[in-house]
Amino acid sequence: MNCRAAMIVEILVLLLTLFGITYGIFKYRITYWSRHGVPNEPNATFPFGNDPSFHPDVIRAKINSAYVIDELYQRHKDKPFIGIYGPLGQQSIIINDLELIKHVLIKDFDVFVDRFGQFNVFGGDSEVFTDRLWQQQLLILKGELWKDVRSVFSPLSHCSRATMIIELLALLLTLVGITYGIFKYRITYWSRHGVPSEPNATFPLGNDPTFHPDVIGSKRNPAYVIDEVYQNHKEKPFVGIYGPLGQQSIIINDLELIKHVLIKDFEVFVDRFGQFNVFGGDSEVFTDRLWRQQLLILKGELWKDVRSVFSPVFTSGKMKLMMHFMKAISLNLQEEMRQCAQDSKPIDLKDLFGKYSMDTIATCGFGVDAGSFGSSQETTLVKHAKNVFGRNRWDNFMLMCSLIPGLNAFCKMLKLPFFKPVETQFFYDIIMQTIQNRVKTKERKNDLVDLMIDAIHFEKTLKAKGEIDVEDNVIQSSTLVHKIKKTDFDETLVVSNALLILIAGYDTTAMTMTYCAYELAKSQIAQEKLIQEIDEVMANLSEDQDFPDYNTIQTMPYLDSVLHETLRLHCPIPLISRNNSRDYKIPGHDVMIPKGTDVYMMAYSIMRDDRYFDQPNEFNPDNFSKAAKEKRSPYAYLPFGQGPRACIGMRFALLEAKVGLVSVLTKYRIKTCEETPQQAIRNNYTFLGNPRDKLWVAVEAR
Repeated sequence: MNCRAAMIVEILVLLLTLFGITYGIFKYRITYWSRHGVPNEPNATFPFGNDPSFHPDVIRAKINSAYVIDELYQRHKDKPFIGIYGPLGQQSIIINDLELIKHVLIKDFDVFVDRFGQFNVFGGDSEVFTDRLWQQQLLILKGELWKDVRSVFSPLSHCSRATMIIELLALLLTLVGITYGIFKYRITYWSRHGVPSEPNATFPLGNDPTFHPDVIGSKRNPAYVIDEVYQNHKEKPFVGIYGPLGQQSIIINDLELIKHVLIKDFEVFVDRFGQFNVFGGDSEVFTDRLWRQQLLILKGELWKDVRSVFSPVFTSGKMKLMMHFMKAISLNLQEEMRQCAQDSKPIDLKDLFGKYSMDTIATCGFGVDAGSFGSSQETTLVKHAKNVFGRNRWDNFMLMCSLIPGLNAFCKMLKLPFFKPVETQFFYDIIMQTIQNRVKTKERKNDLVDLMIDAIHFEKTLKAKGEIDVEDNVIQSSTLVHKIKKTDFDETLVVSNALLILIAGYDTTAMTMTYCAYELAKSQIAQEKLIQEIDEVMANLSEDQDFPDYNTIQTMPYLDSVLHETLRLHCPIPLISRNNSRDYKIPGHDVMIPKGTDVYMMAYSIMRDDRYFDQPNEFNPDNFSKAAKEKRSPYAYLPFGQGPRACIGMRFALLEAKVGLVSVLTKYRIKTCEETPQQAIRNNYTFLGNPRDKLWVAVEAR
């Protein structure tokens, strides 16, 4: 302890000595102009001096530097020059006399070639690539190197400038003309092959609704633009559209054809994305690579391998184990509602269920306590998770860059991240830290983290684990049950998919529960019917039970109907996409879909089609009664997709929502209040179905 105190004293003495020496040098330096008979600005304060560009208000962004500079000029404009001092007392001089300015800029230019001397805000001699780009610009370059670079660009400012500008414009116009010609030819593809198509494909984005200017400009949610296209063509079995630069895509409306794409001919449509990848294409930025290695993006055999590794965590056996954690977290949900009911305060549903969803996925999947409840402020976890699915102007700009080949390559050269680098790195660090702690302590919780550790170390295969669930058509599919190729796996591949499960699991489940509670508040008849079912189940529990077990909660038909109707009306993802790995002849039609075509199924619009659902824009859980389901194709219901590439977390998401809703409705009723919006409108700033406005409701104890 004495040694440490002595060291601290020595360090303090050293720091004070260095400070004193620096201060002494500063005080001596700021006498330079006085010692040389030059008028100077007084009041040079340590350590920034009195240079107006380093004025404290300028550094703190309280005032624009021009105003501080002008104040200094007004005080000394009658003097030909005035001395000032920069940081640490470094002398500078201001020239006011116009004749002297002429000498500096022209007559004696050989003395004043360089622009920056003492201070360089572009990184000095930093070796970071982006800093070096700025250091090599004409604005910064010095001496002979500046002259050499200037001479390369000087022709633009001399007699040939007009000629060069005309040549550049001619080249650009030629390239635009060629691109436009290719575009105009491409957008005749479907008509040349006898396929009905959406008209009015405009250069350069075409008429693909996901690239509509209003979607890219965040003026409308994609679902609404998608629905317009669907309504124009819903009687047709399929319709051709065109994406950026005229690349053909096709929309499948016929439910039997959708069945072929998603299940019967799945081996042709294994991949989800083909032509356009908003996650950076082949960007080498680490955070972009994390997104490209997720199940959402992966293709072919690698997708099958990763799917096989992650499927066991979502079997019914694992769900039974995780339900214990869900019930514990639902008590926090109950307590938050109790406080609001007691204080007669309205509840923001997205905030409430966002806390529940984040705590559930963090605990069940990763053994992490997100700590969402009990805090009036958003936790860092929730804040970053929300940001992942939101869009701002920079995100829209990077989306456009990803679509334009030249800009795409330029961004990659600069190593600019295409998709949410801060948020992605944040969650990656959390997951990696959790894995490392689990490996170090050798603790097993039989959760997603343990499964990831097994995959990283290649200890087990899917068959060896004995986790094949006979109910899961994805896992039992012969195309998916196979031995994992160890050479295909690395740590980032596995962790990046855990990242997807964490983030996507949070947002989509919270969204579904939010809309469900909102619709139940507006439909008291449906809510009372659900409460009656819950009460009957609770009354039949054994004495040692205080909550339905897994098997019981899975046999509550009206609870199922309420959740499925919510997902139908408020589909989280508005469309399903596939990409064919070879030319594909549409069954029953003489039409060939060329290899590499993006195939869309408009889930949002199909689930609001009056051919499949009565009063499709109204909330009616009876749409999912046994009788109603028997009357329509199962492919009219697509919130999770269908077939082997359906949402891997579907079972977990539904169980999480069921536990939360049962927990809430055993104690409380949800009602509308003055703040409850009449209609839930989707947010323009996200591709998902998040509500634009807060959905406020009142709660009362039963």
